[in-house]
Amino acid sequence: MRTIALFSLATAFLASTATATVAITGVQDGTTGIRREIRDLQQNHPNQWNLYLLGMQDFQKTATSSPSSFFQISGIHGLPSVAYDGVQANQQALSQGAVGYCPHSSPLFPVWHRAYVALYEQSWYASVLKVANSFTGADKATYVAAAKGMRLPYWEWAHKPANDWVTASALINPTVSVHTPSGQQTIANPIYSYKMQVLNQADTEGAPWNEWPNTLRYPTTNNAAAKSDEMDIVNGIGANLANLRSSIYNVMYKCPNWLEFADDSASSSSAGCSTSLESIHDNIHNIVGGGGAGGIGHMTDLSHAGFDPIFFLHHTNVDRLFALWQVMNPNGWLGTASSGPPTYSLEAGHTVNGISYLRPFHKDTQGTFWTVNGVRSISTFHYTYVDMGNKAQVSANINSLYGPAGSSASKRSISERGDSDGSSPSSTIKGLSHMSLHHKSGGSSTTPAGIFPPAGAAYPSGTASPTGISKPSNSSMNTHDYSCNIVTERMGLGGSYTVYVFFGAVPSDSSTWFVAPNLVGSQGILGATSMPKRNGWLVAGAVSLTTALQDAYKAGHLRSLAKSDVTPYLKEHMNWSVKTAAGQVVPNNEVPGLAVSVASTNVMPALSSGGTPSYGQAEIVNQITHGKAGGLQEGMPHDFWSVCKPISTS
Repeated sequence: MRTIALFSLATAFLASTATATVAITGVQDGTTGIRREIRDLQQNHPNQWNLYLLGMQDFQKTATSSPSSFFQISGIHGLPSVAYDGVQANQQALSQGAVGYCPHSSPLFPVWHRAYVALYEQSWYASVLKVANSFTGADKATYVAAAKGMRLPYWEWAHKPANDWVTASALINPTVSVHTPSGQQTIANPIYSYKMQVLNQADTEGAPWNEWPNTLRYPTTNNAAAKSDEMDIVNGIGANLANLRSSIYNVMYKCPNWLEFADDSASSSSAGCSTSLESIHDNIHNIVGGGGAGGIGHMTDLSHAGFDPIFFLHHTNVDRLFALWQVMNPNGWLGTASSGPPTYSLEAGHTVNGISYLRPFHKDTQGTFWTVNGVRSISTFHYTYVDMGNKAQVSANINSLYGPAGSSASKRSISERGDSDGSSPSSTIKGLSHMSLHHKSGGSSTTPAGIFPPAGAAYPSGTASPTGISKPSNSSMNTHDYSCNIVTERMGLGGSYTVYVFFGAVPSDSSTWFVAPNLVGSQGILGATSMPKRNGWLVAGAVSLTTALQDAYKAGHLRSLAKSDVTPYLKEHMNWSVKTAAGQVVPNNEVPGLAVSVASTNVMPALSSGGTPSYGQAEIVNQITHGKAGGLQEGMPHDFWSVCKPISTS
């Protein structure tokens, strides 16, 4: 059990012990406000964009003694692991290794974070109103009007607009120009990083966290001189774009059951639904925060992630995906289940259901907790999203953004990985040169021989490819779906780590894995160095293989996407490897619980823009990974999810 003594924060959390609790109501301005994508807000709603930035700047400077401060709200998720709003620690949970209140590998994951984002949003909005009213004359009227109906933006990390990178350029500019009551000014970008208001060893668990005055992504060093490596974020997200799109599409249509959809527990996953809202979310955390010789970025560590301003842009998008899924699956909801690993206020394996409390979130000043059922509708907190609507409308939006036409119409190329035409996007990043697809330490643009043809090469219909496979004149490209399903121990390596899946040899330079030309995709496992290394919480995730297989088909290396053709191809060419957030490569056979398999599913595509695809029964193709290190091993059942049960934590 780890005890954190925080004399320095005694006054910071004094307000949390007051009789009146923080009432989380959402923004109450008489409207159902719209949460917009960050680029939409920036480009099409300039006054709200200006208010958003100034509001964030003010919010981040709110005194840490306030329970509505950026510092206290961000700290709910993990460190400094102290009571918020009078909700005391569960001592049994602390003895089990709990740090923050956030439930992970838990069916409470979507609903708890919905209440969390609502608290953050209403607290930020108070700063927005403060800023709007600080203007005078016509400017004041303009900004007060702009504030009405304004809500937090979200970052859609699976979408690349024509005029920006996959990673919104606004997120990776160190400075930004804003209109203030004193005129136009250039300020430190409040969504690029947060200047830590409290920084000592007790709060941060020591070096390198207490060496860094600001939050970092892909830190360049482990000392106070560290900076974020912005291009690694751009390239990392871009390299996973096809995988992210397909994963979202699959979770929307293949996972109608709450327990499959909501969290990454292997015990509630299945061959057809190994991915989940949480596993997709985990992947973004690891890709955005990064890590290596310079240390682990804040987003990559569960205990520190909440302090990076990108955290809530990410989680607002996660809530949006949750809301879209609810429209497509209106009867899907939590019944009775186990709560998963311990949190600051809840011991491991607690039974939860629709009336369970979402600690530490109160709905009034009298200490009444929000419950699972209480946050079922987004209207409860007075917001909506631009792509909400009826089932047909939402389905059309999902198909357009994430469907086969959107995710596989073009090869996994530079246009998919970030740069549309070889030129920088219109909103350039100050001080940065043109992006490079590959990691600066030596990634090559040459695809491994025998996997994909050289750039520009094509195999005309009916002609033989170098592999001797004849490409047919016609083929149904969307009648099979393949996924690389991954089961592993959440806390088995003592922190966050990532499973990388490749077609072809694993690159010898592990620093290039996240942008390797033959990378199919990755699955991040979000952990924390503050949590004890242990086994007992198997998690599941998946990397979509379909788009990469379609690429191989187009290149003439596959006769079809039928299982009889795909099975030998994957058995020969698919490889995977594991690396910790700190940059350590871990042999597959030394990763606790690692079991990689391939699932094949027949699918009837949506027949209209607003239609839904129809999936058959998923089948594990045993022979693809059988006997390989970290693959299916002798003695594992055909559906090995049947044995993925959490181990007792007592």
